[in-house]
Amino acid sequence: MCAVYSSPLATRFTATTATAQEPRCMRTLAPPAPPAFNASSGTENAARILTDVLAPANLVTALLLLIGWHSTDSRT
Repeated sequence: MCAVYSSPLATRFTATTATAQEPRCMRTLAPPAPPAFNASSGTENAARILTDVLAPANLVTALLLLIGWHSTDSRT
């Protein structure tokens, strides 16, 4: 006899049909179909690039470089 385990995660997968030789507990689980993504518009691409450029890590790096450049005697 096979123990059947059910969990919220397991319910997202669909079991394939069992054959006559295959016991019920030996069914294989198939993952759900991957989501379909629409092509991004030009506005969304620009927003994504602007968001990546203005990320906090980039701003901190730019600020440290600006402070270091300003603290030197050379202006080039």
